[in-house]
Amino acid sequence: MSQSKSADEFDDKSLVALSTLYGIELMEDNVEMLVMNMFSQFSFDYQSGIKQLGGSPNKEVLESAKVIIQTNMVQGNALTKIDGDGNPIIFSEWQLLPIVGNIKHQRVQRLEYTFQDILDGKEESQGVLTHKDSEELDLFDFLDEDYNPEEEEQDIKKQYAPVRITKVYKKELEG
Repeated sequence: MSQSKSADEFDDKSLVALSTLYGIELMEDNVEMLVMNMFSQFSFDYQSGIKQLGGSPNKEVLESAKVIIQTNMVQGNALTKIDGDGNPIIFSEWQLLPIVGNIKHQRVQRLEYTFQDILDGKEESQGVLTHKDSEELDLFDFLDEDYNPEEEEQDIKKQYAPVRITKVYKKELEG
């Protein structure tokens, strides 16, 4: 807090600090407790710090804190590198973007990496992961002779849009 000169700067720096904490927990109920306790502590510290600067708590900061904590604290097996759903464990990097011009707010680019890629030191994915995207099915598609259900599910590249760190709760995608 001693490095923040304004409430806006404190908002940004609080979330930047929070974004550096990561964890993997095997038990789902432990992850839920961890997330709740981390958010409770962040909320308490943030609200007391912002009041010392003469500001009032920003709901966007608290909503973004929830997203950062839920994203960075994952349920899975660190040995197998698989999450509870059988998928690779994914971590998000909250890459700080340069502050340019008169804009004094911290912007971030959310990049996703598998835990295995992090351990291997790979940067080939450039923070863009491929996700399965399935479309809504039409009940009458099966009547179409050319219908192939395998074509319904397709791989899509998902990349988050650069945003102010207090707006990460919106989970905005590029494109």
